[in-house]
Amino acid sequence: ETLRHREKTAADVLGDARVAREKVEEELRDAMEQFSQISFRAATLEKALDQAKADQKKQSKEASDYAAHLEQQVADANQHSADLTQEFASIEAEHAARMQQALVDVRHTEQQRDAAHAKLVQKQEQIDAHAAK
Repeated sequence: ETLRHREKTAADVLGDARVAREKVEEELRDAMEQFSQISFRAATLEKALDQAKADQKKQSKEASDYAAHLEQQVADANQHSADLTQEFASIEAEHAARMQQALVDVRHTEQQRDAAHAKLVQKQEQIDAHAAK
């Protein structure tokens, strides 16, 4: 009977061990499933992070390119303004030179007119003097 009791106790222990082993195996499967889900989420998040970094890099490059474009437009506008200022100064100088020459021409014409008038007056006086004789 002691032997039967020992066999029954051994069978009970083996049964308990089997139940415990099945429970541990089930917990291990659950843990492996959770690990798999976490790994999948981590991979998904890593891909999303990589995409976000790529998008940010692209946007940064686009912003940098646009800033460079605007800087070039400002430089072009400044150059155009400088060119126009120089052209305007050249036109002003040319205009001033023409006005100066026109003034010289007017004075010369006035001198010629005055000289011609003086000759006319002199001729008229000679005619008058000759007629008086």
